[in-house]
Amino acid sequence: MASFTTGPIFNEGSPLLTTVNVMIKNDDPNTGAAVELVLFQIVRSSSETSSIEVDHQLFSLNAQSGITKTMSITGFQGYELQVNVTGSTNVVVNSFTTDSTGAVNAAKRVLQAETTALPEAALGNRIFVANFGSNNVSIIDGNTNTVIGTAPVGTSPSRIGVNDTTDRVYVSDSNSNAVSVIDANMGTVIATVPVGTDPAGVGVNPVTNAIYVANGAGTTVSVIDGAFNIVIATIQVGSSPSGVGVNSVTNRIYVTNSASNTVSVIDGNTNTVVATISTNIGLTPFDVAVNTTTNQIFVSNRAPFSTSTVSVIDGATNTVLTNVTTGFHALSSGIAVNSTTNLIYVANENFNNVDVIDGTTDTITATIPVGPSPFGVGINPETNTIFVANSNLGTLNPGTVSVINGATNAITATIPVNLSPSGVSVIS
Repeated sequence: MASFTTGPIFNEGSPLLTTVNVMIKNDDPNTGAAVELVLFQIVRSSSETSSIEVDHQLFSLNAQSGITKTMSITGFQGYELQVNVTGSTNVVVNSFTTDSTGAVNAAKRVLQAETTALPEAALGNRIFVANFGSNNVSIIDGNTNTVIGTAPVGTSPSRIGVNDTTDRVYVSDSNSNAVSVIDANMGTVIATVPVGTDPAGVGVNPVTNAIYVANGAGTTVSVIDGAFNIVIATIQVGSSPSGVGVNSVTNRIYVTNSASNTVSVIDGNTNTVVATISTNIGLTPFDVAVNTTTNQIFVSNRAPFSTSTVSVIDGATNTVLTNVTTGFHALSSGIAVNSTTNLIYVANENFNNVDVIDGTTDTITATIPVGPSPFGVGINPETNTIFVANSNLGTLNPGTVSVINGATNAITATIPVNLSPSGVSVIS
């Protein structure tokens, strides 16, 4: 996929701009193109600049054909266009504006004239964010902390798992009852795999190329063969499974059962449940992360209207070692672990912060303020960077991703994405 943008263009002249016209031409004599056109409204305040998606169009171009799209920008402080193209490698994109008098104005920037693959710089440090309210996935270059692409997926994408070895991204489309498979190198969906009802957490074993999907409205986990993108097993677990964590060293899979207050332990060799952990697990276990170095498992317990905790499980004995308190009605949600530093990061949705837990002492060593209603957490262990999806009060509003330096616990960037971002995962 090729992704182009005008960058922010501000509406500061007189008379003000009212429309933007996008001319897209496919010069390839043999190959058609699939085009995604997105218009963002730029909003500036005294403290920040943000973008809001206001128009989103998908259409096709035949070989050697063109089209002009006209989009309203009346009343905008500024705008930005993004065009994503798949298929043809010879697409020309230009834009111009008209003002309130009807006069034609040249755009401040012209989109690149020829499509290319996604930037090479992003291939080794790419972040994928499921936008629950936009039915797409934002693709972020971790080197520049900018969105470099948007991949349309199914309805209400919720969580994401990645395979670093195959460069495949797996997105649970909760209202489509399916998993979208994205080629990370091209930024496009290459397969859609039907699973159970209301799929939620996704875990990946890169060694066996098996993907585990918690079907949240039932009592099962679907197992997908990553080589053929088909379901090869359905495993009975507890009620309302939510999160999935994988230890690729032991080939054990951990599934949080929110309505059962248990964690199911699956043997990946046989795809059978070999243990169910219930003693000392907190209320409403939601997400789970695994430290493959220490063989410890960390479970975030949302506990609505009660005290949220993180349960620490010994993977060798399947027993709860301790529970770390994150706060009364914190609604602890996404959780991730850096196996290199043995630090655990848990998003507290009601507190708008992230707790940092030292896996050696099982104590909270820092609390980092982030954006509204943080939900998903992803980590790049190679750069020691943490990415937090701020869902923005759980409403269908544009959200952000907070970027945290794991060495200093400082926010280094805040990246605008689309509506209600939820799951985050990283190909490092």
